[in-house]
Amino acid sequence: MTSMCESKLTLKKIILHAGLHKTGTTTIQNVLFQNRSILKKRNILYPEFSINNRVFTNHSVPLLIQFASNPEKIHHVIIRGLGSRHKVLKQKAVHLADLKRQIAESKPDTLLISAEGLSSQKFKIQDLKAMKAYFEEHYGNVQFQVILTLRNPVKFFPSIIQQQLKGLQTLHSSHERWLALSDGFFKKIVENFIDVFGYEHITLVKFEDLIKHPKGMACAILEALGYEDIKLSRKRTVHKNSSMSLEACALMSSINATVPKIIVNKFNPDRKGFTSTKIIHIPGEKFVLNAKLLQKIVEPTKDDLDWCCETFNLEPYSNLDIPDEHPKKVWASRTFIPLLFHYLSFPPKIRKSITHTLKSESRAPEQQIYQSQKLKWATIFGVIGFLDLSARCTDLFLWYYSPLRKVYRALVKA
Repeated sequence: MTSMCESKLTLKKIILHAGLHKTGTTTIQNVLFQNRSILKKRNILYPEFSINNRVFTNHSVPLLIQFASNPEKIHHVIIRGLGSRHKVLKQKAVHLADLKRQIAESKPDTLLISAEGLSSQKFKIQDLKAMKAYFEEHYGNVQFQVILTLRNPVKFFPSIIQQQLKGLQTLHSSHERWLALSDGFFKKIVENFIDVFGYEHITLVKFEDLIKHPKGMACAILEALGYEDIKLSRKRTVHKNSSMSLEACALMSSINATVPKIIVNKFNPDRKGFTSTKIIHIPGEKFVLNAKLLQKIVEPTKDDLDWCCETFNLEPYSNLDIPDEHPKKVWASRTFIPLLFHYLSFPPKIRKSITHTLKSESRAPEQQIYQSQKLKWATIFGVIGFLDLSARCTDLFLWYYSPLRKVYRALVKA
């Protein structure tokens, strides 16, 4: 009983950062994580969670596991081997015990959580209520402070579609998804937070203002919360949510369609060993959505954007013009060189999907204009044909469960 009272007196505030954007979120979380010792001096705890010894600077997955209604059905959870209720409950218990331990050891005034997953479709209003109820039960009448970041939908939707291609979606399914969901999307999320935590406890800022801050986005977040004097160091980190090229998006879309990541709540064994970053980081033309399609997605958001800005006294978005951009040098040599370099390191069904995509792209009218382009494609498919012949041998070592593979793996381990 005494320890419970002590813990209630220790934790006075919980800050929730939930970004209605994708690009930049990982940067904010990495900087906050790297500066935990500086935050700790101000009695702020940025908690650390891990699954299978992998530490999360982003709190989305741990919070989904702890408070989402059916986390075992969420692909971010499934791909971490937690595709059953039993496994989820076991991991949930680990996370909650670890969070209690960190709070008990640090004795912070404030708990700082950063998770764009809180503002996603996966985290419902009842999940927000469950999270709030948990902290109030264990830490008394704790004060909540929520900071949401809003982004121009002309930039937001191409960004989130790219992120969904890194998950389960195809270009077609993601387009259809946002055509159905965009109407009132921003307002619904903000209203959920207002309903659960109260208007007076919510701060709404624009992503476009965050990126202009001279000290970086993480400092901009802290200043918006009233911590102007906290100085954070910024180390160079790999930006996991970096943009993909148009070519990389086409390849990932095809792979997700033909070799889906999840099958019946389990990770697809045909994708075992597939390093998607080798596709995601392939250079090429800037990813753009068809102007007419983007217009159909963005148009329904204008009223709720105006509502968000008016409700929180922000300048309304005045520039929602859709850029009519046309890629110029799609499927150039800068794209093919890294793709072919990694070709044999991809599982057989992934290679088949890549080849199918390339054949489809080679038949596009703009690829048939000049003889030089036809020769380029003929050369590419000639190289792929040679690599596929080589794969008959390399697959015995890398992908098929043959005696040669067993011997090879034993030698590598030795």
